[in-house]
Amino acid sequence: MTEVRRNPITGEPVIFAPDRATRPNAFGGGTGALASVLEEETDRRASPDCPFCPGHEHETPPEIARFGEPWRVRVFANKYPFVPRHEVIVESPRHDDSFATIEHPEEVVAAYVARYRAIAADPEIRHVTIFRNHGPLGGASREHAHSQIAGTTFVPPRVARELAAFAGGCALCEPAAHVIDQSAHFIRFAPHASAFAYEQWIVPRRHGPDFASMNESESTDLALRLRDAARSMERIAKSYNWLFMNFAEAGHWYVQAMPRMTSVAGFEVATGTFVDVVDPALAARKLRV
Repeated sequence: MTEVRRNPITGEPVIFAPDRATRPNAFGGGTGALASVLEEETDRRASPDCPFCPGHEHETPPEIARFGEPWRVRVFANKYPFVPRHEVIVESPRHDDSFATIEHPEEVVAAYVARYRAIAADPEIRHVTIFRNHGPLGGASREHAHSQIAGTTFVPPRVARELAAFAGGCALCEPAAHVIDQSAHFIRFAPHASAFAYEQWIVPRRHGPDFASMNESESTDLALRLRDAARSMERIAKSYNWLFMNFAEAGHWYVQAMPRMTSVAGFEVATGTFVDVVDPALAARKLRV
């Protein structure tokens, strides 16, 4: 049965249509919407041609920051920027690592925070976005584990809509349904109105507009929650995204993470309304590490 659900922050509609998961797929992979786009196996061995690997530092733009010596996390400007401030955060020197396997997630989060603060201090920048593209369907152009951070000279429409909605009260301070796990500082759950199959949010217990206000304990806790999220998504799909929703004012920041199992199709592009085919209650059970 199809049901219209509402984004907990903005109230925007999301269509829940579980029956579509069983529709035939003429492009291979059997039936089911979640099999509609297939991904080929990728070679995870170390690559002598990867510019993100140690020994190839001269192949990237000049280094902005590094953590560890020899480095474990490395930051440099994106060689192909689409905004004035656009950086790459290489999360491990190992080519075959992913965020699910790295031993130093807290250093990656420390890099996120440091670069977020630096870019946000630029007077021309109105908003800073941190995002991770993993795998072909996630939009990654390089296999080596990395995230990106981008500063825009405008406030993106989604951010503006959510910030305006927070003025009427904070839905993220309310108890969450479909909890995956929780810790001293964070709750990880599958939103009742998920836009993507197996979507999960990581929400801080402490209300605050952006993650740069975290203390050391919160930062370490977030690193472990992100690694758990990566592990849970990699069990479901080869591709995923996560993105940090930060706000300049009175919002409640959070991380949205979702496996990428199908492409965004015409209806979503035309309307801005997403169709989810997996019950978030089931998703929460499958996403527990």
